[in-house]
Amino acid sequence: MYLSEVTLKNFRSYKDAHFSFDKSLTLITGKNGTGKTNLLEAVYVLLQGTSFRVGDRNMIRDGDIDWWRLDGLINHEPRQVRYQVNHHPPKQIIERQTTKRFMYTDRLPVVLFEPTDLQLIHGSPSRRRDSLDVMLVALSSSYKTTLGRYERALTQRNNALKKSSVNLEDQLFSWDILLSEYGVEISRARAQLITQLNERLAGFYGEIAGESVELSVRYSSNAGSDTDVTQYISHLHAKRQLDMLRGTTSYGPHRDDFSFELRSNDARLTASRGEVRTILLSLKLAYAALMEKTYEQKPLILLDDVLSELDTVRQTNLLSCFGDHQVIMTDTKSISGIKKSIKL
Repeated sequence: MYLSEVTLKNFRSYKDAHFSFDKSLTLITGKNGTGKTNLLEAVYVLLQGTSFRVGDRNMIRDGDIDWWRLDGLINHEPRQVRYQVNHHPPKQIIERQTTKRFMYTDRLPVVLFEPTDLQLIHGSPSRRRDSLDVMLVALSSSYKTTLGRYERALTQRNNALKKSSVNLEDQLFSWDILLSEYGVEISRARAQLITQLNERLAGFYGEIAGESVELSVRYSSNAGSDTDVTQYISHLHAKRQLDMLRGTTSYGPHRDDFSFELRSNDARLTASRGEVRTILLSLKLAYAALMEKTYEQKPLILLDDVLSELDTVRQTNLLSCFGDHQVIMTDTKSISGIKKSIKL
């Protein structure tokens, strides 16, 4: 996939701006606050239909304005995504002379690295769970539906636990069945994704670091990927008294977590800042490989301030890892050897 150009209108800090990109690697440079990340965000929205930072309305440029628009040329075909307050539907895509609501099937493959990704290692379990779910939603159209149904059933079960009504046992049994069906699917999907990532992680880390090391993701699930629906219901029943006491569901994939093990040690305790960044870049490259297999085309790769805290060797190795992917990256300084640069 090749994004050759994009035009931003009333988007974030841009009133009306046009940019073109190299087919291989484009570097966006400029001081902090000049709009580098806003440009990456625009590319992401054009491909995915949603931002990685805020909601649609928050991307409107400051002022008495109620709309934004993005126009791009992808594989030599025009594509427009636009948003207008109080319009129905508020967000639309125009492609092949057809105007419609932006749907899941309109998404195009893109992999993003941004500084907040560094919190995956030292941050909360919920952030790590969310990162897995974002990957799975991009890789499987059915996973988003399953996850949404699980979350709704979990909310209803927790509400029932807090109310402690007379027929609580009957209510919980109904929600237990739904949670079990969807929870088993989620746990299995996450475990399968971890397995697929582990097949690639160490290889990418070695390419960037220039050395062969052990690297893997360890998935911790109280549900377990081999648990069936009957076992799941039994576990929920066993935890029922505790759940009634606490007013919340203590068993299920909403309690899952994962960690990175570098050289057989927990990366949270032993990895340096450069190693942490290398681990996460390896994760993104592994994810890109899975996305390419799913979409049958190479995803565009967006890298926001990726080179800081990497030594010269790792910077050079990283830039050679992308092969024939199209890459758009930001940095505060120019980098020699890059054909296309955009100065903001």
